[in-house]
Amino acid sequence: MENRPPQVVNKEFHPQAKDHAQELINNFATSLIFQAKLLAFRRGAEIVLSRDVDEALNFISQERTQNWRKKLVIAIGGAMLGAFLEGFVGALSPVNVTQIVLYVIMGFTGMFLVFWGT
Repeated sequence: MENRPPQVVNKEFHPQAKDHAQELINNFATSLIFQAKLLAFRRGAEIVLSRDVDEALNFISQERTQNWRKKLVIAIGGAMLGAFLEGFVGALSPVNVTQIVLYVIMGFTGMFLVFWGT
């Protein structure tokens, strides 16, 4: 049996895709290096250690996770605000106090989630 690399490794990049990937890699590397230097600076260190780079990588990963969660919270809050606006007006016509209270609670919760997520 011959030792040949898998076909996946042999796939060529389109020039635009290659440029885009290189740009993303450079942006990530810049962020990682800056964050590692910032951590070392805050510690009062003379040089950036590998643990600073590891901490910077963890920080960037956590930031991405939090960003996804913030978007989800904002979406849920926006949906609750939309339901509040539509349902509150409808509950005013027959003056159903229970529905009005529920929609007001939903509206305040929705506003809280939207502002908390931003």
